[in-house]
Amino acid sequence: MSGGRPLRGTVCVICLGLLVWGLLVPQSAVAQRARAQGDLATGGSAGTDSSYIDAPPLPGTDIRQALRFHLESEFVPGADFDPGTVDLYAPAVRGMFTLPINDRAVIRLALRVGMSRYRFSDDTPFNTVDDPLDLYTTRLTLSGAYQLTRDDWSGLVEDEAWSVVGSVFGQSNWEDSQFVEGGSSGVALGVGYRIPGRFQLALGGVVRTRLDEGGADFGPFGSFRLNLGKGLVLRDRGLGAMIEYRAHRKVEVFASFYRTSDSFRLMDRFGEDDVTFRDRRWLGGAGVEYRFNRYLRVKFEAGAVASRKIRVNSDDFGGDFFEESSDPSPYFDLRFEIRPGGR
Repeated sequence: MSGGRPLRGTVCVICLGLLVWGLLVPQSAVAQRARAQGDLATGGSAGTDSSYIDAPPLPGTDIRQALRFHLESEFVPGADFDPGTVDLYAPAVRGMFTLPINDRAVIRLALRVGMSRYRFSDDTPFNTVDDPLDLYTTRLTLSGAYQLTRDDWSGLVEDEAWSVVGSVFGQSNWEDSQFVEGGSSGVALGVGYRIPGRFQLALGGVVRTRLDEGGADFGPFGSFRLNLGKGLVLRDRGLGAMIEYRAHRKVEVFASFYRTSDSFRLMDRFGEDDVTFRDRRWLGGAGVEYRFNRYLRVKFEAGAVASRKIRVNSDDFGGDFFEESSDPSPYFDLRFEIRPGGR
């Protein structure tokens, strides 16, 4: 294989992958808007952009990285929803167990449990919902991949590997006794592409249904990671992107711009029994990760919520009870990652 072929092939594959990713993002946004509008024909299920589907593992995962725990705390204080303000505190716990079956197959089990506490001050219309408003979320995902190509595969790029990826998942975003009403489940299937040490891409489709009302929601999913060299990495983050730089063997700095869109099923209110609370945010910020040792990492991030909209909605009511947008506000994110097996 000539020296120019791997380079040309790498550039072609990366450009194609990022082009497809760019085409998928607006489609994903359309699907999220359909869910946010409670379109029962497409499922109308609650969910978040950043956790709609976990990025699938690809064969080659190091078994020493099999078990990980994440402790997360997000703070969004003092968001100005004229004439009042809204504070959000959202802690969560996440665990992942990744198990390579052999050189060509890998599976992962992931569980996330969290809550979101909203506090409303002054005369925001959300005071009529509840203050404080405590909402909960949980998600369980089983995902995996099987590598289709063998070591002697001669493709476009040297050492490239193609895989089939898939997952099954269930989740619920709810208040008090609305666990089933806020629940959904689904399956995902797609393809993965990997050039070791340089590029990784997964693309596919998702079918999702609500537990209480059925229906089907079809949409795309995708994730990517591009090694730009000299400790610089570009990757996806929810509906957005993140760039990371390894400044030191123990220090990594990063910057990102992405969207989250949380939706929760509320208790019966205002004479309706299908009330939902939705909080959509566009965030841009930067942070640093410090590796204390092979078992513990701490990540701190700060930035601004550039655009935010909260609304309380009911399909039976025929629209929104309240819909308010805020001025830009700060956010802070603190995370601990524990790796019992070391790096």
